[in-house]
Amino acid sequence: MPAEFGSGSAIHAYFQEWVRRGIFQKLCRQALHEYDDLRGIDWTWQSLDGAMTKAPLGGEKNGRESH
Repeated sequence: MPAEFGSGSAIHAYFQEWVRRGIFQKLCRQALHEYDDLRGIDWTWQSLDGAMTKAPLGGEKNGRESH
């Protein structure tokens, strides 16, 4: 972040406050509605992808380095 935005701790405090107030959720919702108005979103189909587990064939751990 540019120095004129303030210290890292001040920026983090603002970020946490905005998360608590739901600012990012509101911005995302507004952006989706605006995009839907401009281009249209096919709300009948959605997809979500994510991985929260280790790879099943990740190999054995060797000290600090995993293989």
